[in-house]
Amino acid sequence: MNYYLHILMETIRFAKTNAILIKAQNIRSLIKSRIKNITNIYSNYKNYKYLNEGNKNIIMDNITDYQFTPVSFGKKFMLFLTKIDNKKYTIMINKKKKDLISIEMELDDALYDNTLLDGELYKLNDKWIYQVNDLFIYNNINYRFKSLDLRIKILQSIFETKYDYATFKIILVEHYTLNYFIDCIENKNTIFKFKTSGILFKNINNNKNYLYIYKENRTKTKKFIFNVEKTNLPDVYKLYCKNNNKIVEHSIAAIPNLETSQKLKQLFSETEEILRFECSYSKSFNKYVPLKITDESLTEI
Repeated sequence: MNYYLHILMETIRFAKTNAILIKAQNIRSLIKSRIKNITNIYSNYKNYKYLNEGNKNIIMDNITDYQFTPVSFGKKFMLFLTKIDNKKYTIMINKKKKDLISIEMELDDALYDNTLLDGELYKLNDKWIYQVNDLFIYNNINYRFKSLDLRIKILQSIFETKYDYATFKIILVEHYTLNYFIDCIENKNTIFKFKTSGILFKNINNNKNYLYIYKENRTKTKKFIFNVEKTNLPDVYKLYCKNNNKIVEHSIAAIPNLETSQKLKQLFSETEEILRFECSYSKSFNKYVPLKITDESLTEI
């Protein structure tokens, strides 16, 4: 039996069609290495930074260097077209979960010499839409650093063929120049066929792209309230929360920078008491960072 048939797979339903969740490490490693060897990215790659009030001048000061595309509320996926032992595979890559899902759909033959597309998956009128917004690999060549104009031209040529199936459709998102920006923002509910969560600003010369999420769609940072106790060690503070209505020790606080260190040192130099803080969760440290004194109720964990 062929080596690649000795793989662990799980049959699933994906976007209302049959699909295979690839679980075997040999195939997962093969696919990931092909992508990394060509364009040096991983399955969770983001080709943008977030735009906010602090860095919005990057766009405003260089406005002619950008085009934009609308962004849906869909899940972020890459689509990888490749061959394994001369068999064509159409693989959806979940950028958050890092799942590799082989779907039973076939695109143009020429695309299976390693093509990697970026986009998002959402549902519209009972049909699943995979909306492509960028091209990373085309015919085994890295296009990630080529001009936006060239990438769009190739994408447009790819989508001269319509990929519209019974329950699933693959399309190319529209790229707009900035002179359409105000109209698109003010009339986004009528111009776009899908609900938009924000705007992706794409640099025409390089990969310095920025995602702007509309204020009404931004997730509010969850607050965590802990009692904070100083220890005898520098920058080591114990955190306490509630559990079954009892105050219990939870963890050690994260002190991510000099500013936080100095602030806590100053506050605890004035008292030997335990202080109550509003904290935020830091993914980088997998810990909670004390932000400010509060009198709110302790978090129940």
